[in-house]
Amino acid sequence: MVRACRDNQVQFMTAYRKYFEPGSVALKKLITSGELGRVDVIHAAFTEFRPAGDSSPDWLFRPKLSGGGPLMDIGIYCVNTSRWLVDEDPIQATAIQWSHDRNRFKKVEEGIAFRLNFRSGLVLQATASWGSALASFVQVHGEKGWASLSPAFAFEEGRRWTGKIGGKWFEREFTAIDEFALELDDFADCIRENRKPEPDGEQGMRDIIILDAIYRSAKQGRSIAIRYPSVIRG
Repeated sequence: MVRACRDNQVQFMTAYRKYFEPGSVALKKLITSGELGRVDVIHAAFTEFRPAGDSSPDWLFRPKLSGGGPLMDIGIYCVNTSRWLVDEDPIQATAIQWSHDRNRFKKVEEGIAFRLNFRSGLVLQATASWGSALASFVQVHGEKGWASLSPAFAFEEGRRWTGKIGGKWFEREFTAIDEFALELDDFADCIRENRKPEPDGEQGMRDIIILDAIYRSAKQGRSIAIRYPSVIRG
């Protein structure tokens, strides 16, 4: 898809609404400004409860159709948002997955926890699960302070931004808005202005490469080096 869009000179956006949602944008600006200092650790999680007998469609539990379980469905938000916040890609993945309800989760994981290591020394610790109530957060720890956004990923709820820098607390609330409209408006502008979308198709492909490494680590019980093929641009 990346290659086809490039060769035919058409715009290709990966639909990540976090790039446009005000709370996430504010967190990225805080990191970019250097107020937190060097970012050392990011913690993130996204969970939903999908018990037996609920309204979840059958295809979600069939990896040939869905690609995987909660990592593919909601864990990708933890991966992409963290990469975007620090403008860096991880180089190593370590993971463990589990299923408490083995009848319902025969072919996909019920939950997965993973660590991504970055060349700069940054470590992302994250969890995705279909075994607990709807919740999400991203918390960034730096040399000078920390900041947290919660709920971070669900689109129907307002967000609370909290943190502490230099011993001083701060807090701000963001009301729920139509995040999908923001990303669609931006994509329309990209087409009108012949401007490369952010995030583009390559960013989506990089996330899938990372998720594949996470799954391989969980299945093989060892850390997996992440390599990004040159074919993306070639």
